[in-house]
Amino acid sequence: MKELVAKLRKVAPTYSFEAVQGKTAPYITYSLDESPIRTKSGIAGYEGTLSLAIYAASREQCDTLVQRVVEALDRATCDGRRLYYASNSEVDYQDIGLVSKELSFNTLT
Repeated sequence: MKELVAKLRKVAPTYSFEAVQGKTAPYITYSLDESPIRTKSGIAGYEGTLSLAIYAASREQCDTLVQRVVEALDRATCDGRRLYYASNSEVDYQDIGLVSKELSFNTLT
């Protein structure tokens, strides 16, 4: 995950989902879920989902960060994984003054 985290840190501070408490926006969190691709000959590789959450103080800032992340990762190879942008959704945390976009990337090794 070193290459992936390095690319994300060029956009904003980046943490695993478990490591975020008391951080100041903007920041990015990530998690990766992978499963083996099984064939009659054995494991042919791995497919999965990279989940990112981008947090910012405003919708405009969040949209700018999302654009930079998608440009950096879509169809890129990081840590031997090919990444393909799949979708995003928005969450507005008005009570704490944050906007978040959750992005999904399909992965293939």
